[in-house]
Amino acid sequence: MSKEIMNEIIASVLHRIKPSQEDYDEINSICEKFISSLTKKAAERNIKGIEVRTVGSIAKDTWLKDDRDIDIFVLFPKSCSIDTVRRLGFELAKETALEIAGSFSSEYAEHPYVSVSYRGFKVEIVPCYKIAPGEKPITAVDRTPLHTEYINKKLSSSQKDQVRILKKFLKGIGVYGAEIRIKGFSGYLTELLIANYGTFLNVLKAVISWKPYKTIIDVEGKLSEEQKKKYLKKFSSPLIVVDPVDPERNAASAVSIDALAELRYAAQMFLLKPSLDFFFPKESEVSLEEIRKIVKERGTDLIALETLYPKLPEDIFWGEAYKSLKRLCNLLRCFDFNVINSGVWTDEKNRLIFILELEASVLPPVKKHKGPPVGSMNEQDFLFKHLNNPRDLSRPFSENGVWYVFFRRKYTSAETLLKERALSCGLSKHIRGAMSKKMRILSTSDILDIADHSVVFRQFLYKWLTKHRPWIYVSQSLERK
Repeated sequence: MSKEIMNEIIASVLHRIKPSQEDYDEINSICEKFISSLTKKAAERNIKGIEVRTVGSIAKDTWLKDDRDIDIFVLFPKSCSIDTVRRLGFELAKETALEIAGSFSSEYAEHPYVSVSYRGFKVEIVPCYKIAPGEKPITAVDRTPLHTEYINKKLSSSQKDQVRILKKFLKGIGVYGAEIRIKGFSGYLTELLIANYGTFLNVLKAVISWKPYKTIIDVEGKLSEEQKKKYLKKFSSPLIVVDPVDPERNAASAVSIDALAELRYAAQMFLLKPSLDFFFPKESEVSLEEIRKIVKERGTDLIALETLYPKLPEDIFWGEAYKSLKRLCNLLRCFDFNVINSGVWTDEKNRLIFILELEASVLPPVKKHKGPPVGSMNEQDFLFKHLNNPRDLSRPFSENGVWYVFFRRKYTSAETLLKERALSCGLSKHIRGAMSKKMRILSTSDILDIADHSVVFRQFLYKWLTKHRPWIYVSQSLERK
């Protein structure tokens, strides 16, 4: 594909995602309203040194036209105690939210902060400490204003547009965001990649050469080769990007090996055959008949656990959900049910579903159980254990120098196993609490019935089964060059 066509696609993307003057005016008006109210309320309390700022992508001018998140930080002097910052920061945020929007919701990270819905935007008001570059942060969010300052000094206006393009690409392929649900590339990391490589296309070209667990990016170029080796050992992450604001921090620590693999795949496909589908993926309609056909062709068994959705902060919920999913998979594998696919779906209101694909959900009663080698230290223990074991279906026998015995499985049905043991397999606290109140085991037909009544779940099920990405299909006929 010619360079001209590539540039046309990128220019088209930027035209669609860059905020208009009206967008800037609206955002600035909202920010000024909240900052003015917070500043006034802080002055009324006569606490010296409090500063209110817009931070994040809005302040750095790397936001996309459709972004609806505004981050406003209340910076406290280091002379204030942590209790003062938490208490007073929350009070200022709460009073401002009530004055402007009439309502708010309380959120919790390291300390409480306030989230406000206002004119279609989500405004988060977060207290933190004001620290200088190089100073050790007191709370986890203290670096954020410094990140904003660094990016504004480091990037030109044209590079900020390149950030926008890269962000949209990452969103389009599903790896944008450092939250647990995605484990991908944060906004700040995206900005650092442009700071290091200059352009969107240069980032994609570099991505292809990144070696997992062996790549370290030093934007400021201050690390020696020896220091880089130490960082590789220290962080042990699929990707390491040294935070220029805090060199002891890996700005890419949230990036999972799967998110990195997805980006590498997409980068190769885009450079071979660019398409708007990478940035604006089209969700095709999927019928229940298509889902039925896919399930039938696979010849596997689907089983799921449905429970109540525990209303938790997003990262806490997904952390608990993935931990619980892992425990459920371990339980099944422990009793010889081979889990080949697993996932979590929620409507974020009432329903939470853990879905698993098994090679078979019913096993034969007999299992060939492997023991120790003939003549080994554990030989006698094994032989005596299986002399009169009521579960055994044979006496111990030797095969190629190893002892074996046929015995009766305790569980031949995955459904029975989950019903009897799911609550005791180490589920996370809130998930277990939800399952204690309501737990329903779903068969393949139950799962398909839910897909029949929910388009959103049907889309999830299709992607979960096929690993479909719209952008792969625009490039599937390409041969490697």
